[in-house]
Amino acid sequence: MTNAANITLTGGSSRTVNQSGVTNGLRNFATNGSGASFTINSGANFKTVSNFTNNGTLTVGSSNSKFTVNGNLTNFNSTTNTLTGGTYNLTGTLQFNGANIATNAANITLTGTSSQILNQSSVNGLANFATNAAGEAFTVAGGRAFAAAGRSPIRAA
Repeated sequence: MTNAANITLTGGSSRTVNQSGVTNGLRNFATNGSGASFTINSGANFKTVSNFTNNGTLTVGSSNSKFTVNGNLTNFNSTTNTLTGGTYNLTGTLQFNGANIATNAANITLTGTSSQILNQSSVNGLANFATNAAGEAFTVAGGRAFAAAGRSPIRAA
């Protein structure tokens, strides 16, 4: 349920199983702990069974990988549209219910043209992004262009 280590899944068929080799060892993964990292790469996709909390680093490290929260991302406050806590390094897709981030109070890095945050209907979860909280980071890299609500686009080298 809680990751307190560093886990990386690489490739579309990657998985973690129990000793019998049958049961998905990450089936109930619900919390990425402080100081922990969870990374998916090279076409690996991951879907939680319910709510998810990221207190560590969540990395979707390739354009063809997707991390889907099948429930609520508890770091997101849908009343204030604020993402709080955790680090999100995205080259691929992070998708969660109600994604509509207006204020970032976490650390987000979007790398490359395929990096995105989507809501459950695949709508841009950063379309209304307007404020980055003091001491937090919103970074674009790898040629990613980004335009905050009502502002000119930012393009990274």
